[in-house]
Amino acid sequence: MRVRSLVFTLLGMLPAVGQTPPRTRRVFPHGAIYVVHSAARSVPSTPESGLAPGSLCDINITGLYQPFGSLLPDDTVTLRFRAPGAADARDLTILATQPSFGGPPHQFTVLVPRDTPTGQAEILAGAASGKHFSTSVWIAASGFGIFTKAGAGFDAAVAQVWRDGPRVPGLTTPVQAGEWVTLWGTGLGAAAASTVAVKVAGISVAPGYAGPASGLPGVDQINFQFPVGVPDDCYVPVAVEVNGRVLNTPSIAAASAPGPCRHRLGLSADALATLDRGGRVELSQTWVHSDVIPSFSTPGRYNRYDTISLDLFLHDGASVQGITGLLTTPASDCQLSLASGAVGIWYDVMNGLDAGRPVVTGPGGVRLAMDGSFWHYYTTPSDASYTLDTLPPSSFGPGEWALRLPGGIDIATFQLALPIPPALRWSNRATVSPVSRASDLTLRWDPTGYTDRQWMQGSIGASGAFVSCQAPAMAGIITIPVSLIAQLPASTAMVTLLLTPTRRNPILYSLPLVKGGSFPGVFTFSYLEAITVELR
Repeated sequence: MRVRSLVFTLLGMLPAVGQTPPRTRRVFPHGAIYVVHSAARSVPSTPESGLAPGSLCDINITGLYQPFGSLLPDDTVTLRFRAPGAADARDLTILATQPSFGGPPHQFTVLVPRDTPTGQAEILAGAASGKHFSTSVWIAASGFGIFTKAGAGFDAAVAQVWRDGPRVPGLTTPVQAGEWVTLWGTGLGAAAASTVAVKVAGISVAPGYAGPASGLPGVDQINFQFPVGVPDDCYVPVAVEVNGRVLNTPSIAAASAPGPCRHRLGLSADALATLDRGGRVELSQTWVHSDVIPSFSTPGRYNRYDTISLDLFLHDGASVQGITGLLTTPASDCQLSLASGAVGIWYDVMNGLDAGRPVVTGPGGVRLAMDGSFWHYYTTPSDASYTLDTLPPSSFGPGEWALRLPGGIDIATFQLALPIPPALRWSNRATVSPVSRASDLTLRWDPTGYTDRQWMQGSIGASGAFVSCQAPAMAGIITIPVSLIAQLPASTAMVTLLLTPTRRNPILYSLPLVKGGSFPGVFTFSYLEAITVELR
């Protein structure tokens, strides 16, 4: 059982607290041992992402598997820990395990020894059948992350409010100003309470208590009073900053009056209640995306994938939040982010919804038939590869595009306008590499035709960490500071520019059903260009 589940079990003993976290599918990169922070899902691969003494981490022993993903039936696993500077290793305290498809455990939640000094430590895993592997992890004085309901690290925070007794806040029972809130996480380490701050939608609050959670080894709790001035929204960002560091920023639902939170995709109160119960709701997404990414098969070449897709899925709470996004106020700032475990989120296809064969039309008489059927429709992108200097422009010219559903057995005739801004035009792409760890990195693009409804993100990533900066698309320039770039290791890296709409006012639509009623949808676009560079 995961520690997140243990937290929920104890919360379930409280009156009116019994929400079951939605199931999640976890996918981890292939390797011998994979270690992540149990709450933030970050990888402790750098001093800045290190695990705190006394905190919890998850160890996945993929390298010990037999060919079909399980250990031998009678196999046992030993986990040991060598502290920084220590000659000998000692056994780790295992608090929870997760089985592999009904077989032996493949994931272990362990407690980092409290007396561990900072520095680079080693985790060793061995099976009775003879396989042995080890991996390095960094230990930091503190590294706090908030537990989340789906265990993705970015979804709704595991929280409790006091409202005539303890209650679990949710989309239908959001937090209100003045209420006392408890968050659970791990990684405070030896940090003094004076170095801890809670940030809700950018509003800083000093906690009333920040320390160990009684009866939960390795778990910390933060008690704070919800501040005035937080916007009404289902996905307000909440973070705990310790000594100036934040590992993850999940969400919390907030409202100024009793009743469900305001959902930016227009989901009904019944749909929000379904998500609170761990169920899934109907949601359509139409997405115009134009991506330039390195070719996986041919080094030095790039693929351009231009496509329009229409999805008809049943989404769980974490998936809906991923589509909606946190309610953040666009601000020109930068941050160092740490790699996180790849966490799948559940969605189901809608059972055989027939909409006919959709058609996309665009400026200049462009007409594109979409492939797919029932739940996922798309225009087929080219699989050609290019060098950077021969990349063709995006297929999507700016202006009014449209998606038309002719109608079918289930979905009635429908047409959706697709307002598309000018494509991303990265003006200094050819001269970015090599990138120096001793100077700022400036990224430039042509801002002509953009408005305050578009936003640009520039980033550079290497070895499990990346630095990202944001700016209005109208600015035409992003500068990534040397102070953050210097924290990345010298290696092959990836530099990206990403153009998206701001998420405060999404373009919504409603798909009509032949038998009556409808379900909501959201239109979005993205232009992404990613290039490989040398980081020196």
